Amino acid sequence: FAFKPLDGESSQNDGDTLREVLTSGMCQKFKELTNLDLGFPEVTVENIGGRQGALIEGLNGHELPVEKAAGMKDSDKQSLNQLAKNLPPQELQKVFLSAIVSGDGDLKWDNVFIGEDGSSARRFDGGKGFPDRKTRDEIFLSENNKMPKIPSTKACALLSSPFEEPDPSQPQ
Repeated sequence: FAFKPLDGESSQNDGDTLREVLTSGMCQKFKELTNLDLGFPEVTVENIGGRQGALIEGLNGHELPVEKAAGMKDSDKQSLNQLAKNLPPQELQKVFLSAIVSGDGDLKWDNVFIGEDGSSARRFDGGKGFPDRKTRDEIFLSENNKMPKIPSTKACALLSSPFEEPDPSQPQ
């Protein structure tokens, strides 16, 4: 489990905790109405240690920490790349859909867990769903910092392997 307090896990938290709860509830409702499980973790509002916040269901599997990859061994990066490449297309589609239905443009490999056996994927970190103007601006400006996410005019982060740069000569 992870806990995101309402008073913020960082100075950048500007409603992200409540968006986690909204994203989870929306994905649960989507499952109820369509019988399609988008895999987003269940999030509940809890009081822990006198702090209100979002308690996020634990996820088992492999995290793909692309933005923190500087200290990773090449062999670990290659192993995670292979997991991502072997991921069934329908699992990646669920990840995309769970972001799209909440308007979350912060979709990147860092926000995807791949199941222990490599056959499933789940998106987590719905803190940028249901975006306000500030959040939308942050997402679109991120591509200027060479951190492609969706939506992106240059490249979608999930259409290439997590630790490999997209080939600019190939259409995205």
